[in-house]
Amino acid sequence: MKLPLSCIVVALATSLLAACGDDQDVDPGTDSGATAAYLTVSHEGQSVKVDLNGVAKTAYKDVQLVKLSDVWTASKLPASYTNLEFEFVSTDGFKPSSKEGCPDLPGTMLDKGYVNPATMDMSWDETLGLRGCYSVNDVAEMNGHQPYAPADAGADDAAGE
Repeated sequence: MKLPLSCIVVALATSLLAACGDDQDVDPGTDSGATAAYLTVSHEGQSVKVDLNGVAKTAYKDVQLVKLSDVWTASKLPASYTNLEFEFVSTDGFKPSSKEGCPDLPGTMLDKGYVNPATMDMSWDETLGLRGCYSVNDVAEMNGHQPYAPADAGADDAAGE
C-alpha cells in the first residue's frame, strides 16, 4: 500500500507540532547543568554563600573536590584563614566539636581539607590522621573564629595566685 506524499508530509508535520506543545514533561534528573552547591562561610558576624561550582577543583583520590582553603579565599572575607580556627556544621546541625576530642580545627589545616560539591561531604587528607568526626556529611557552614583561650587561663593571674 502506497500513501500519497501529501499524507506523509501532513502526518510528519502533525507529529512535529505535537512535540512543541506546552504540556511536555521534563525529567529533572536529566538536567545537564551543574546543580548549585553552596557553603556558607562566616567570620566576625559576616557571612557569604560560596557556590562551590565557581571554585577551582582539585583531584583527590580520583575525585574532583574543592579545597577548603579555596572556599575561604572565594568568600573574600577579610581575614587570613591561617590565623583562625574553624567549626564545620552540617545541615542537620552536627558539629565535630559536639564529640569529645574533636575541637575546632586550626585554619592551617584547610589546605588538606576538601568538600565534594556533588554531595557536600567533607574529607581530609589521610596524612593528617584526623578522627572520623571531622568528615562532616552534608556540610552547610564553615565558621572561622579567633582561637579560643582556655576558659581559666587568666583566672589565677587575676586572683593574684
